[in-house]
Amino acid sequence: SRGMLLLCFFLFGALMVEATARNWAAVFVHDVVGAAAVYGGLTYGAYALLMATGRFAGDRLVDRFGPVATARTSCLVAFAGLALVVLAGPPVEVVVGFAAAGFGIATAFPLSVTAAAGRGDRPAPVNVAALQFIGVAAFLVAPPLIGAIAEVGGLRLGLAVTLPMILMSVALAGELRTGTRPR
Repeated sequence: SRGMLLLCFFLFGALMVEATARNWAAVFVHDVVGAAAVYGGLTYGAYALLMATGRFAGDRLVDRFGPVATARTSCLVAFAGLALVVLAGPPVEVVVGFAAAGFGIATAFPLSVTAAAGRGDRPAPVNVAALQFIGVAAFLVAPPLIGAIAEVGGLRLGLAVTLPMILMSVALAGELRTGTRPR
C-alpha cells in the first residue's frame, strides 16, 4: 500500500544516517578534518554509544510523547548532528555531531517495525519483510552514493546528501502511527 511504502521510505532515510556513520565517520574525521587516527574510533564509538543509549531510552520516550513525536524530534536531533558534522571545524565537533546523529536515529528501526506489524492491511510478517527490504537498501545505496559525490565535490558534500534523507524521515514520521489504514 502507499502508506506502507511511505513507512519504508521513513526507515530508508533514517538508515541512510546509520550507513553514513558506519562507512564514512572515521574517514571524514581523519581525511577531511585532519584529526589523528584515534578520532576515527572515538567518532564511531560515540555514535554507537549514543545510539544504544537512545534505544534504551526509547520506550520511555515513546510512552511519554508517542511514536510520531518521538520520531520527529529524534530525526531532527539526527539532522542537527549531521549538519554539525558537515560544517565541523575541530574533530570534537565531528564526534559530537555523530553522537547526536546516533541518538537521533536510535528509535527509527524499532518504531518502524512496530508500525509495520500493526498496520493490519497484510499479515505482520509480510509488512515487516517489505520494510526490512526497502529500508535496509540504504546500506547498499549510501556508501557508493556518498563516495561518488565525494569524488566530485568532496566528502563534506557527500555527507550532506544524507541531510535531505533525514528530513524525509521527519516528514514521514506520521506513518509510524500503529493501526494506520492502508491508502
